[in-house]
Amino acid sequence: MKTRFLIPIVVLVVGITVITSADVSYGLWIPKTPEKLFEQSETVFVGTIASVNVLEFERSNTHHVEENGVSRMVIENYTQTLDEYTVEIEEFLKNPQESNTITMLEATVGGVPGRNVSIGGFESDDRVLFYVPKIDGINQYSPESFKIPKQCDAKLVLEQPKITLANDFRMMQDGIPLQDNFTANKPIQFVYDKDMRTLEGRSFDVEISISKMIGNDREIAINENIHTESKPCEWITTASWEFVPTAGKYSMRMHTSEGNRTGGETVSGSFTVIEDISSPTKSLFPLHGNQIGKYMPPLKQFHYGIPVDEIQCRTDMQKMLKHDGIPACVTPSTAPKLSDRGWNWVLDLELWEENYLLISPTYYVINANGGNYGSQYMISGAIVNDISFDQRANSLIVLMSSPERGILQIVMPSGLLHVPAQAPFSYFILADGEEIEYEKISPIVLKIPFGIGTEKLEIIGSHTHGQN
Repeated sequence: MKTRFLIPIVVLVVGITVITSADVSYGLWIPKTPEKLFEQSETVFVGTIASVNVLEFERSNTHHVEENGVSRMVIENYTQTLDEYTVEIEEFLKNPQESNTITMLEATVGGVPGRNVSIGGFESDDRVLFYVPKIDGINQYSPESFKIPKQCDAKLVLEQPKITLANDFRMMQDGIPLQDNFTANKPIQFVYDKDMRTLEGRSFDVEISISKMIGNDREIAINENIHTESKPCEWITTASWEFVPTAGKYSMRMHTSEGNRTGGETVSGSFTVIEDISSPTKSLFPLHGNQIGKYMPPLKQFHYGIPVDEIQCRTDMQKMLKHDGIPACVTPSTAPKLSDRGWNWVLDLELWEENYLLISPTYYVINANGGNYGSQYMISGAIVNDISFDQRANSLIVLMSSPERGILQIVMPSGLLHVPAQAPFSYFILADGEEIEYEKISPIVLKIPFGIGTEKLEIIGSHTHGQN
């Protein structure tokens, strides 16, 4: 009988400790992902084991030992016993071979000290999905190969998600993963995804205990057991629970078990719950012009679920959006440099008057009526993709991508939409086909607010071009 043992794995995640037992053979073996296995295998197939033959191999192992401060090399000879399987092929999933049967050698992994040791095998009549790194006559399969129940579709099994090492435990609030600083009086969701390491269907139990720390005492907030079962032909099953906390410090312990099986996993740690920052009476982010009692960096505001357009920077900082939509607060001197790298401006409409001059103007040229008309614009909350002139409609067309609401301040090209000798000039403006209001800063400078998702602004002049 081939010996197997458990190696404890400890994972530290921001105040939460996860202790698990990974079922491996001898050395620490880290399985590859199904995607990587499929990519690196010469062939992948499903078959039934028709017969098992035991083979013996004479091996030698070389390693160094140190005695009395002197290192010497030791050569160790040993006999390794491995199973050889005759497999009747049911279906190839990658790189089909011509034969209907094939012999496969039992998988091995790196052992201690330096040996290749077997990782357990299969029995006659087992239906197995084999990953084969190389068809070379020896045909040793990868240790990630697995037994697959007869009712399971192999192609669908390959599409099933799988956890390759530690199981996945996460805490969330309002759908946002968090580890600490949860908001009071809102549900906290706890989710534990476990890879059952079998497709046969298996159950496990989760014992949860959460307590609120009050001085030297603990007040039990939740104490329950959850029973869950994995579905046949699926690797992963999920246990989830939630509770609504009040503000304070909490400790948590979760332990899993599978019937009489040894091992299991323990998650323990602590987390903090703070008052509801969205409450009007306890807001950490008062309106512009109010005194800020406590400032919180933009990334923390974002993680608390505060909408991007409501996230606030200090009065001496400028809010911008990175390529992935995450907000940042930067100095006015840094903002134009980041804008050149593709970051987006986010200016509050109420603060536009005092902040828009921080934006570097963008120059544009329109070729129309046999001449070039140059001017400039400044924009927040959007990127201008194109500016063109529609002579028939006597309008300036601005195509844009606007993930945020913002303002376009644009200088109208002299002589294009208006006749310089005729003043005052007037315009009307359509945002995606709907007329909107705007502000005229000067006869030819317009300040145009637009909403999230606006794609087209059409600025229509006061006269038909070519007529006096």
